[in-house]
Amino acid sequence: MRIVAGKFRGRNLATPNNSEIRPTTDRVRESLFAILESRYAQHLDGSRILDMFAGTGALGLEAMSRGADFALFADNSTQACSLVRRNIDSLGLERQTKIMRIDATRIGSVGKMKPFDLVFADPPYEKGLADKSLSRLIAGGWLNPDALIIIEDKAGSPAPSLSACTVLDERKFGETKIWFMKPHG
Repeated sequence: MRIVAGKFRGRNLATPNNSEIRPTTDRVRESLFAILESRYAQHLDGSRILDMFAGTGALGLEAMSRGADFALFADNSTQACSLVRRNIDSLGLERQTKIMRIDATRIGSVGKMKPFDLVFADPPYEKGLADKSLSRLIAGGWLNPDALIIIEDKAGSPAPSLSACTVLDERKFGETKIWFMKPHG
């Protein structure tokens, strides 16, 4: 697994040694970021990224490579947080990132942290965790009013049913489906 484009293009990322973490493939990330750069570029350059269910951190790190200013990586797995830390360290992004070991479905208020412009949610497939975690993010003030939310799930899964969001677009890439959403303002 590697960074696809940007200032860290071609740099390898640490990957899991078992199947508990399912990273977004290079090909899907490449397609996802092509859409982001062509249709939603304002959510990438200079933005604050929230990578929920971070796994290896590949989505947030790809965004950092392409111009994001800050990324928060959240995952409840010790192994995932360790992988994210290794990848952050290998890219020298310690000052522009933060890792939270937290259950995304129980996240509270944003507190003193500034809200985020772009959210990646790549939970374990077919468990409905994206709806639960994003409801908490919205209620907790984690998102800027014009934030873009990107949810990844298994192709064939039902669309996220968040009444507080509008689906802007959806795309299928092999066994993966991605929804682009915006919270209601």
